[in-house]
Amino acid sequence: MLKRSVIIAAKFEKTESGASKIDFQRPLCVYPKMPQYKSGPRDSAYSFVCAMPKGVT
Repeated sequence: MLKRSVIIAAKFEKTESGASKIDFQRPLCVYPKMPQYKSGPRDSAYSFVCAMPKGVT
């Protein structure tokens, strides 16, 4: 579970019946941090953590 208050962005996809479903989710991170995959389903925001990109100090 996410430890702090986090805003989660979601991409929606329309199904053949016209309903919408969530295609995937990511946490919105404060710049310069970026969402980085840690483990779990790749379409869930809970599988990501906000971290500094590699090579940025």
